[in-house]
Amino acid sequence: LTPYLAYWPANLPAKPVAGRVQANLKVDFEQHGDRPTVKLGGEFALENFKLQQGGADLLAWERLGVKLADVRPL
Repeated sequence: LTPYLAYWPANLPAKPVAGRVQANLKVDFEQHGDRPTVKLGGEFALENFKLQQGGADLLAWERLGVKLADVRPL
């Protein structure tokens, strides 16, 4: 997350100070007639994450992951 921390809104009380995104995703695009569909599958994880407020740790974890079986965002 380090390259994106500069874009975190300054007016929010808590700020992420560490973390790494791991993604192994499969994206399927399909067109049935005039209706496009998108399907997502795979794994997404946020590792070594730390959120601080006022310089003190507020929230932290080693790995938080989700497995996506058949997500249709559209």
